Amino acid sequence: MDYMAATYPTTWVGVAVHNGDPMVNSTYDNGIGALIGGYPSGLVDRYYIDVDPSTFENYYQQRINDIPPVTVSINNATWTGSSRQISFDVEATFVVDMTGNFRINAVIVEDSVTGTSSGYNQTNYYAGGSNGTMGGYENLPNPVPAAQMVYDHVGRAILGGWNGTSGSIPSTIVANTPYTQNYTYTLPAGYDETQIKLIGMVIDQNTGEVVNTIESRLLGVGIKEEKQTFDLNIYPNPATELTNITFFLNKANNVKLEVYNMMGELVYTTDSKMHTPGYYNYKIDASNFANGFYLVNLKVDNSIVSQKITITK
Repeated sequence: MDYMAATYPTTWVGVAVHNGDPMVNSTYDNGIGALIGGYPSGLVDRYYIDVDPSTFENYYQQRINDIPPVTVSINNATWTGSSRQISFDVEATFVVDMTGNFRINAVIVEDSVTGTSSGYNQTNYYAGGSNGTMGGYENLPNPVPAAQMVYDHVGRAILGGWNGTSGSIPSTIVANTPYTQNYTYTLPAGYDETQIKLIGMVIDQNTGEVVNTIESRLLGVGIKEEKQTFDLNIYPNPATELTNITFFLNKANNVKLEVYNMMGELVYTTDSKMHTPGYYNYKIDASNFANGFYLVNLKVDNSIVSQKITITK
C-alpha cells in the first residue's frame, strides 16, 4: 500500500482494514470480511474482489482507465482542537443525467500508527517465503514484533456505514448538479490529527462498486493551520537492500535527509535544498548497511520528523 501511495499519489486511495487487533473497525471488518476468503486480501474499488496485495497494481491499472460518471470533492473541512471534532462536506457531481441508486460515503484514515502491546504485533503469513515475497516481510518472523511496526492507511471510521449514506443522492440525477453530504466525527484521544486523512467516495448500490473517490489530508483542505505536514513513510520496512523514503510537503521548505545507526553515527545524508509542495520519493541503497535499527531524520527548516527502519538480510 505504501508503494501504491508513492507510485500513484494523485489517483490511488487506500484504506487498510484491520482484523483481530486494536485497530479493528467492526463495520469495515464485517463488510470486507463477507467478500474475501481471509486476510491478507483486498478489494479494488469493490469491483475486483478477494485480491492478493501483490496484485493491487495490476488491478489498479485496469480500473484507472475506466471513466467515472461522477466527480467527488471534499469541501469546508474544519478541525476544532478543543472538542476534537472534524466536520467536512463530500460533494458528488455527475457528468450526465441518469437514474440509479448511488450513495455518498466518507472514511477517516490515520497514518503512522504504532503501539506497544502484543496486539500491535503483525501476523506474517509471508514468513519463510512459501507465499512469495512481500517487501522484505518474507525474511521476518511470524508475528513481527510491535516495536518494528508502523501502520499507515489505517481505516479508523467509515461514517456512512459500509454502503454509504442513504438519501445522499436522489434516484433521478441531474448532470452538473452538486449533491452534498456533511459528516462530523469526534477524533478519539490518542489519534494524531496531523496524520489524519479524509476520504470521500460514491458507491453504486446496484453493483456495490466504488465509482469514484477523493482523499485529502485533514490539515490541508482549507483549515487555517500553518503547521508543516510531512507524512514520512518508509517501505519496505524492514528492508534488505533498497528502501524508499517518501514524504509529503504542504508548503515549500528546505529539506535534508539523514540516516543514523544506533551508535549515533551518520551513515547517509543528502544536501539541504528547497522543495516545492508535493510528494517526494528518495531511494536509498542499504546493501552496505549492517543488520539492525536505524533512525531516519527528515529535516524541514527548523523541524525534524523521525522514523525507525530495520535492516534485515
